[in-house]
Amino acid sequence: IPKYPPVIEDLSAIFDEKTPVADITAEVKKIGDPLVKNVQIVDIFTSEQIGRGKKSITLRLTYQKPDETPSQEEVTRYREIISREISRIFKAQVRK
Repeated sequence: IPKYPPVIEDLSAIFDEKTPVADITAEVKKIGDPLVKNVQIVDIFTSEQIGRGKKSITLRLTYQKPDETPSQEEVTRYREIISREISRIFKAQVRK
């Protein structure tokens, strides 16, 4: 059991339907290292409303440090980096 609690938040983005979920989670873990300790898929949604050939994926990110609870500034900075990079790499549209 970790001594310091994690910060957990969800991040949703629209991806091309053919983009493998495993590629997305692996890339988010790599981008978020060392603060992001876990990436889980919470939801995958497809609908004509988000576009033909598109899927919306909600990721649950667990931010954790061994020596203290991550600050809100650190979490915000990492979320912005992750959002920017998945937009660039996967041409994803991050949902607000």
